[in-house]
Formats: sequence, structure tokens, C-alpha cells
Amino acid sequence: MFLDEIGELPLDLQPKLLRVLDAREVRRLGGNASIPLDLRVLAATNRDLESMVSGGRFREDLYWRLCQVKVVLPSLQERREDIPLLIESFLRTLPAGAPPRSMSPEAVALISQGRFPGNVRQLRMIVERAAMVSQNATIDRSDLAVFGDLAGPAVAGSPAGGASEPQRDVPAGPASERERIVAEDSGPRGPLTVTRGPVTVKRPFRRPSASRAGAPPAAVGLRYRRS
Repeated sequence: MFLDEIGELPLDLQPKLLRVLDAREVRRLGGNASIPLDLRVLAATNRDLESMVSGGRFREDLYWRLCQVKVVLPSLQERREDIPLLIESFLRTLPAGAPPRSMSPEAVALISQGRFPGNVRQLRMIVERAAMVSQNATIDRSDLAVFGDLAGPAVAGSPAGGASEPQRDVPAGPASERERIVAEDSGPRGPLTVTRGPVTVKRPFRRPSASRAGAPPAAVGLRYRRS
């Protein structure tokens, strides 16, 4: 029996699993008879169970019951020589409906240079998506452009240290109108940022105060009026 992600097992269920492993029997829900088991258990996790034991998030007795033979699988970045073999395997087992594809040596070399925090699952996603978007029978470097930087996802233009700020685009108008927008909407919520051309107003969102001008919270916000 294969138990995947054993580190995610809730603490209150761990004694039940330990009892099954020790007694080698189970009892059906609502039943009275115990059913003997004859099986071998293989458990996998990407968590550090020893740290979880020290932190009280995983039972020590269950850990030692499972850890009779410990096999550590290196991350994909530590065994890059396997990447071409895995790519070849994934291309042979594409999802149903996907056209058959191969991959050029240049594309394989480019993928092999990337970082893979998602390990084999991330590599499979890259191969399958490239096979879908490619217009040719052979996937080349240009087909990998949809992934941007293969080193990992990035949010372009987001400010450092937090989520991006909401923006409001205001139609261009006379300078006096832009000045009135700034004057009307300035206040305790912080300064506005106004750019030239189409006026772009940027400010971090804050929950409106119900006491502002006596208006209900739903009615408080950015207001733009034309003369």
C-alpha cells in the first residue's frame, strides 16, 4: 500500500494508522470483526519528518514505525542528467488527443539549465504545454518562449515586498481637471500618484472608514466628476 504525502496526515489520525501497522488488522466502520492484513507499506513525503517530530506535528512512534528503510530521492536539480530521459518519457506518454512530438537538442539543453522547485511535476508540465503550443512536429527553443524565464515564475512589474497596487485609469483631460482630481481625492488615505497622458491613479487599498463624511462604507471610494 502506497501512502503519498504522509507528512500531511492530521495528528489525530496518526494513532489510528499506527494501530493498523502494529496490529496488522483493520475493522470496518460499523463492524465488529477485525480483518487481518497482509501487506507492505510504502510512504512518501517531501517534508522533513524529523523536524515535524521535534515540533510535535508528527508522532515519533509512527515515524520510527514507518522508517524501517529510508530512501532519499534527490531533487531534479541534483540529477540533471535525468532530465533528457524524463523529457523523452513524457513525450511518449502525452495526454490523449495530443499530437506526437519530439524535442530538439537545443530545447532539451535550455530546459536542462532551468531551476525546478516543482521537481518532476514541473518538468512534465513544461513538456506537455510545449507539446500543445508547438506548431511543428519537433519542439524547439521558440516553443519554450511561452514560459518566459525557465528559472521560475515571476510577476512582472509588481512592487517589491508585497502585492501590486490597484490602479484606476482616468480619461485624459485639461490640466485643471487632473489637478481637481488630485485635490478632491487627497486626504488621510495617503498620496496619489498621477502620471502624464491618460491619468493613472495608484494607491494601496484600505478599508473605507464609515465615519468619513458620514457616508456608508459601500459609498466611500474614489470619485471622479466632470464639470
